Amino acid sequence: MSAADQVSDEVALDFQESLQDLQNNNRYEISNLTIIAKENTEHAQAIAMVLEKHIKTVRSSNAEISSYFRLLQKGLPWKKPLLYLYGLIHSCR
Repeated sequence: MSAADQVSDEVALDFQESLQDLQNNNRYEISNLTIIAKENTEHAQAIAMVLEKHIKTVRSSNAEISSYFRLLQKGLPWKKPLLYLYGLIHSCR
């Protein structure tokens, strides 16, 4: 494993640990995760993989299953804040 891969793994692990704390639409936590992603654009692929995996593994709360998100979240606690985070990170490109 190269040094760059090792750093990417460390960044991805830090991001993953921070994602575990995101359980509602907490603006501070979402902003913090967005900043981590912005500051580590060279590790964007690793961060994106962590975020994608996390989105796929969480369930939606009943309150989140609204008309707009119903199809996006069907069957899968806390997807909505992850989707906000994804949107913020994606808009930074």
